[in-house]
Amino acid sequence: MAVFAVLLLATQLLMCKAFPSTQFRIVGCDDPEVEQAAAIAVDYMNANQKQGYKFALNRIDDVKVFAAGNFGEMFEVDLDLLETRCHVSNPTPLQNCPVRQMVEHPVESDCEVHMSKANGAFQVMNHICKTVAESAEDVTDVCPGCALLAPLNESSVVQAVDAALLKFNQVGNQAHLFKLAEVGRAKIQNFPAKSVILELAIVETNCPANTPNSVIADCAELTAIPAHRGFCNSVVSGDSVDIQCEIYNAQSAAIALTENKDTPVAVAVQTETPAVQDPAVPVQKSDATQQQQASVDAPADVIHKQVKRTLVAPEAAPGGVPTLPRCPGRIRFF
Repeated sequence: MAVFAVLLLATQLLMCKAFPSTQFRIVGCDDPEVEQAAAIAVDYMNANQKQGYKFALNRIDDVKVFAAGNFGEMFEVDLDLLETRCHVSNPTPLQNCPVRQMVEHPVESDCEVHMSKANGAFQVMNHICKTVAESAEDVTDVCPGCALLAPLNESSVVQAVDAALLKFNQVGNQAHLFKLAEVGRAKIQNFPAKSVILELAIVETNCPANTPNSVIADCAELTAIPAHRGFCNSVVSGDSVDIQCEIYNAQSAAIALTENKDTPVAVAVQTETPAVQDPAVPVQKSDATQQQQASVDAPADVIHKQVKRTLVAPEAAPGGVPTLPRCPGRIRFF
């Protein structure tokens, strides 16, 4: 603990010397420079997310810019993000990923991002996000009959996941068995009959397709060659199991996790029509529990505590009255 305290103090002293007292530069949330910074920040966060879904920019809530000596400028940007239907394993480019609507019980994320800008290039130094689902009341106000997010450890959800995965391995026509990588979402529909609506991320294992499903727990992710990954939508109602999956080309999926470029190579698997369909648009991120996530690329929160900020007066409008840029910025979705 003593060693850690010494290292922390040394880091703070270095940051004090690196970023001297300076002034704000006032910019608007819809300024092209700020929108460029926000786009880079969103791409960075999506590329470094190992589970869940890609997020899209909904609004820039606030921005502060100040000089940082030889390090160029520092940007403090507050972003409002919305969850898309694209899982992080999906190589579809973000711009082609639809944002979830209110009837789907959407998830949003409020992020504070610290970035540096030197020689015209932005770099994300630190970010922290608070991710939470919309309230059930807001969803039912818009769509009283829509299914709501359910806890992933609920017994009916666990049973439905097992049934859906078993069904896929029986009819998927793949060279190897697939196992669960992540339950992306689970919703429960109680009318007219109870059904569990699932979104599942799956991964190819080292077990051949003719391996009994009873031993799938012992199957490991395929490593001898790049494993295929997939994403499934499933509705389980009683003994009726409907599952539709996209299986991504292994190389494309690997590229997606780093560059988000390729279009997915899809293999559709369909079974019988379920007894009950979800009235909402297709089904993202797990349950409604709040999640805190933060990067540790650089101690930007320490950096900012050492900077004395002096507000720079905005330029005056023709009438002599200062014109302040508008924040928050425009809303892109809802």
